[in-house]
Amino acid sequence: MFSLRTTRRAITSAVAATAVAFSLVSCSNSNDSANSESTAAETTAAAEAESTDEGQWPRTIKSVSPTNPQETIDVTIEKKPENIVSTAVSLTGGLLAIDAPLAGTAVQSKNNGIADDKGFFTQWADVAEEKNLATIYEREPNAEAILAANPDLVIMSAAGADSAVSVYDQISEVVPVVIVNSVTGTWESVLEQLGEVTGHETEAKKAIESYEDKVQEVADSISTPEQPVNIISFGQGGNTLNVWTAESAQGKLLSQLGWEIAVPAEEFANGDPRFAGRKDVKSVAAENFDPALTGKTIFVLNPDGGDSLVDKVKELPQLAGNAAVTADAVHELPPYFFRVDYYSAMKTLEFIQENFKQ
Repeated sequence: MFSLRTTRRAITSAVAATAVAFSLVSCSNSNDSANSESTAAETTAAAEAESTDEGQWPRTIKSVSPTNPQETIDVTIEKKPENIVSTAVSLTGGLLAIDAPLAGTAVQSKNNGIADDKGFFTQWADVAEEKNLATIYEREPNAEAILAANPDLVIMSAAGADSAVSVYDQISEVVPVVIVNSVTGTWESVLEQLGEVTGHETEAKKAIESYEDKVQEVADSISTPEQPVNIISFGQGGNTLNVWTAESAQGKLLSQLGWEIAVPAEEFANGDPRFAGRKDVKSVAAENFDPALTGKTIFVLNPDGGDSLVDKVKELPQLAGNAAVTADAVHELPPYFFRVDYYSAMKTLEFIQENFKQ
């Protein structure tokens, strides 16, 4: 089975192995000069490790511009943060995953299929409770509530319903603010950025490695569904289907298991014009449902955690003769898979492992 270990990790291991080998050779030589060289090499290696893992303070971070999401600005953080506020619930899970000193978070909604009674996403709500995470405000950005938490760093999202850039000017006059684009990158790259911003690079690396290990474990322990697979969700009004590609967070995760993601031909990807040009998802109009869905297995996303959508897919008249539907190969994915972060990725892998075990 293939390994998900990154090139960076392989290089790091090779460097470490070389350093160890060098140290052993040096110790076998009683010459003082050799010992001095060994000590110098070890000191250098330790300094490089500290620089890589812990970083230097103050440090300058690249932040998305509050006025133009296509540009970046420099933000200087004087010392390692000790009291962080997240104004984006979509980024809070990442901060929790790297054990950042998170004092509070904004939330968007409560008591529904994706969030608990405090507005914490269900995939990491238990972790937030253990850390006594506070809810700073709900929905509309509140500068006074943010500053009342006395943060030494504020994390914002560049876009989306939980973006608080509208109060950026008020907050940035008092405390450093870093704006993160969580839409264009992978959740892993976002986690690495959060690690750099907070000085928790080591924790970010360990979290990603634990995910990679889980992917390997799941891939080796399941019966792979018939390939290729479609990943779909219903569009607004139910008259279109959103078909997620291998470029989406959902598609990337399933691809890492070795699965093939089926994508509609461009001639069928003309449902909702708001999705035109996007690489992560293709919108398909009702009349093109059947020719667009070429997968032998269909996975339907249920983003709101409401009633099961499997029967809804099977009952679509346009899919009456669809290969996946007639083979009873339609499966629902849990709501947390719609918003992929470290915790939802790990829970989705556990879900797949349980439902497709050998």
